[in-house]
Amino acid sequence: MKHNLDFLVIGVQKSATTWLYNCLKEHPELHLSAKKREVEYIGGDLYEAKGVDWYFSLLQGAKDYQKVGDVSVEYIFDPRSPERTHHYVPNVKLIISLRNPIDRAISAYYWQLRKGILPNLSVENGLRMALEENCQNPSTRKYYDELLARGFYDTQLQRYLQYVKIEQMMFILYEYIENQPQAVLQKIYKFLGVNPDYTPVSMKQEPKRNTYLPFLVALERMAPVRFV
Repeated sequence: MKHNLDFLVIGVQKSATTWLYNCLKEHPELHLSAKKREVEYIGGDLYEAKGVDWYFSLLQGAKDYQKVGDVSVEYIFDPRSPERTHHYVPNVKLIISLRNPIDRAISAYYWQLRKGILPNLSVENGLRMALEENCQNPSTRKYYDELLARGFYDTQLQRYLQYVKIEQMMFILYEYIENQPQAVLQKIYKFLGVNPDYTPVSMKQEPKRNTYLPFLVALERMAPVRFV
């Protein structure tokens, strides 16, 4: 099977990667998987279990003139991904969306509250739990640890810089996406070598925001957990 992959969006969690996926998927010169995937990425557990051909089968269907891409926040967080990605697609371009790490942690915390993953504590007490490592439940402890670890951008980026040139990377700030979405997309399209003037319908949709209102958090916690 042909291992064709031209670009990856490896933005951090809660940095508008879903918005980027939707806008990129609409561009006629680009091809992405039919739906945004998170756990089906090079280097992940499913990849390790099913193999590289299984992964690239998820990206089949591109036309000859289209460039192929993939999106997952796990690419930047999983330490296995940089080396494995470089092995198969050494010239892949990387689009890296970043966000103020404190804002990112707060957004991620409320997402996990809404899904019932973490105990229903205030954000102050919840982040204190993460900082002070007071949680004794191993499964919950994992999510507290990730709240902080996903904000260590220097460590995560350094793993990629061992394998790729800085010219292969493009950095985007979440705040720019909020304030200048069209300019951000034009910059990305130019970076990928496709028509920069294309305007996707999804551009007008604001990046997903997490609910911080207590009564709405409580309502969502009553629903089954959905890892999306």
